[in-house]
Amino acid sequence: MEQGKAMKKVTKINQIQQGDKLLIDTCYGTFKAIAKKVIFKGTDREEILIHKGKNHYFILSMLFDGSSWVDEAFIANNYHFKGVKSYRKGNVKNL
Repeated sequence: MEQGKAMKKVTKINQIQQGDKLLIDTCYGTFKAIAKKVIFKGTDREEILIHKGKNHYFILSMLFDGSSWVDEAFIANNYHFKGVKSYRKGNVKNL
């Protein structure tokens, strides 16, 4: 898939920057989101805030060890998100 080449899988701490477009795969589905804020950047507690109003975030160390609600995350700044649900628009109701 040509668009997939524009994505980079998140595999380490300090990889996501504030404002990055993300494609996140969860047990609730696949969503596009924006990294609103990166908290504790560069530490083993690094958190990616994706919805300020509801305080929704994921912790990278938990993503890497498989205990996060996020199964996989990709930095997708140049990806065309046609047909991908937006996390921000309330598509995730169970959190």
